[in-house]
Amino acid sequence: MSKEKWNELCYHLSEKINGDISEKEFEAIVDKALYVLGWREFSGDFEIRPSFQLGSTKNSLKPDFLIKSNSTGQKLFVVEIKRPNLPLSAQNQIQLSTYMRQFKLPFGILIGPQIQVFYDGHLNKQENAALIKTIDFKRDSSAGEQFVELFSKESFSADALHAFAADSLNEINQKQKVAELTKRIVSPDFHQKVKDLVRQHLIQESGEDVVDAALEKVEIEIRKLGTLAIQNLNVIPQKEIKHSPNHLLSRERDKTKMIINGNGIRLPKNRFVLEFIRNFLAVKPKTFNQLKNIFRDDLQGSTGVINELGYVQQKYQHTDDKRHFTKEHEILTSADNIRFVVSTEWTIDNVQNIVKIAEKEGFKIDQVKG
Repeated sequence: MSKEKWNELCYHLSEKINGDISEKEFEAIVDKALYVLGWREFSGDFEIRPSFQLGSTKNSLKPDFLIKSNSTGQKLFVVEIKRPNLPLSAQNQIQLSTYMRQFKLPFGILIGPQIQVFYDGHLNKQENAALIKTIDFKRDSSAGEQFVELFSKESFSADALHAFAADSLNEINQKQKVAELTKRIVSPDFHQKVKDLVRQHLIQESGEDVVDAALEKVEIEIRKLGTLAIQNLNVIPQKEIKHSPNHLLSRERDKTKMIINGNGIRLPKNRFVLEFIRNFLAVKPKTFNQLKNIFRDDLQGSTGVINELGYVQQKYQHTDDKRHFTKEHEILTSADNIRFVVSTEWTIDNVQNIVKIAEKEGFKIDQVKG
């Protein structure tokens, strides 16, 4: 049953949506999705954009959906929605966090191109509500089924949600610790420690002079998975590296460089994309939405060509590798003053998509080897 409901949510909230719809239109779709989960407005299960006065001021809060118990009137969780054709941003998350804190609600949901679940109970140590789960709209997703079980009316349980939050925070903390430890392991200082351990082990079998002479002829290196064809701890004789062209380590990445408008500056593929978009903006200012339509996500693949800075900072908050150019001088600003960043993940294949756009826009792009 949970799988069927999740697949129906995917249909309404993602698959059936075509083109650029307004937030108001999306609101009606989310209303239908809540119905799938068993929550009904006519039964008093939720309110749409209820207005709550803030103290004696004229300011008020108007969350998109406030889910509550129709028997006791107790507020259960809040739902904020954003247009599904735009990436969820840090500002969206801060807004949801504000509602959660004003209503003293430990759980909130943000719905847009994905579903994000936020927690603000006693275990949260962050300044704002903590993002504990991001769920993509993919059918038969186990995470989607779990979402249905947690937020359906018939199975709704505060205890189950708090247990889910605790497990999620533990998982997030563990991933952060793993990332920090990985960074330490691949550092140059740790390479030397490993070499010292190898030396101590071998000295038990051979003399110091023999071991030291042998170690001078090998390179001991630790690399993060994905950086080379051979991973983890590599002990490779230097002679073998020099004279075996078919050795896995000799497979060099494509080193094609790109030159924009004959300026003579040879740019790596990812830096070329950044500088081309910077130059493109200078001559043809565009809003962020217009840029997203030109530099479509599918032209890059997994990360998309460009993304809002806040979205990237939130998505990759637990890792140093943001997969985008995020240094201050690399951040770009659209015509509607949205700060955004460019993906660093480019190969000789997908970069051709950007070359085609550049040439179509009148830029001259030279591709040179090495």
